[in-house]
This record gives sequence, structure tokens and C-alpha cells, in this order.
Amino acid sequence: MRIAISGTHGCGKTTLINDFIEKHPEYSAELEPYWELSSTGYTFDSEPSVADMDQQLETSARMILASQSDELILFDRSPFDYLAYSKAIEELCGNEWKPTEHQMKLLEKANEALDLVVFVPLTSPDEVSGSIQYPKLRGAVDRYLRGSILGDLTITNQSSPSIVEISGTRSQRVEKLYAAISDLAGE
Repeated sequence: MRIAISGTHGCGKTTLINDFIEKHPEYSAELEPYWELSSTGYTFDSEPSVADMDQQLETSARMILASQSDELILFDRSPFDYLAYSKAIEELCGNEWKPTEHQMKLLEKANEALDLVVFVPLTSPDEVSGSIQYPKLRGAVDRYLRGSILGDLTITNQSSPSIVEISGTRSQRVEKLYAAISDLAGE
């Protein structure tokens, strides 16, 4: 079972993954592509950029495609995330952005390898009590993910993974994720 946890920064993706694995140690987790790239020496721009998102999209797809179909694995982010970030970055700069054919093919291939995409939306009130970097970008990415993941999966082929939105308390999120996995596995 290959599961991608998707959402904007500061929505609880990594927390959900860590909480889930604590209760279900038979699962493993992959690093977020940002950290994977950082570990290889990749140097990111000082501000979020489309070029950096392209690199993270490539890395995300590579990581998903390298996994085995029988692995029980959670991916911190999905390829959708990077398209949403690119669109939001360009929008905030006053530009229009559309994914390239190559990016869409990567998204399609990665989606074919996933069993489930979990969208973790921003909540109101916000669960993050402190300040968060790039709040306008954060909101725009959440909006685009909601539209692309939940609203318009026609951008990929029929082999799209199942999609579920998960919110609630930390323990509720873990329970909902387990229930979604069980439903998908027919348990």
C-alpha cells in the first residue's frame, strides 16, 4: 500500500505520518522530497521558486516510482503538491502558470503507482499557533490542492489513486487514515 500525504506547509502532514507509524509500525515513511534533495546537497533558492518545485516534483515522482507495490509506505507529499506550489508562486507574482507536458506525465506515472492520496486541508481555526512562513502562499496552495485533488482529477488517467480528505484531532486523523486504508484493502 503506497500512500501519499498531501497538503500545504504547516497543515499536519508529517505529524499525521509520525502519529500513524507510531500506532502502525509495519508502515515506513519516506522523507519529504525537500529533505531528500537537501541531503544530496541541492541548494534551494532563498524564496520558494518554480525551479525548486520542479526539482521536488521530479524527486517525489522518483521516490514513489522506486517503491515496491507490496511495501507499506507513506510519502510526505504528493506530486500534486508541487504543481499547486508552482501555480501559487506564479499567481502571487502576478503571472499565469500551467504545468508542462513532462510534469503532467510525471504526475500521471506517480499516481499510477499510488494506492491512496490523503489530502490534509488547512483548518479554521488554524492548528498552528505560532507564525508560519509564507502565509499567502500557504493559503493559495491549500486552495489549489483542494481544487486539483478533490475537484479535478480528470487531469490524470483512469489509474488515479483513491483520494480521501482527512481532518480532525491528531488521533482522529490517524483513525481516519487507518479506516481509509482498511476500506481500500477491503477489510
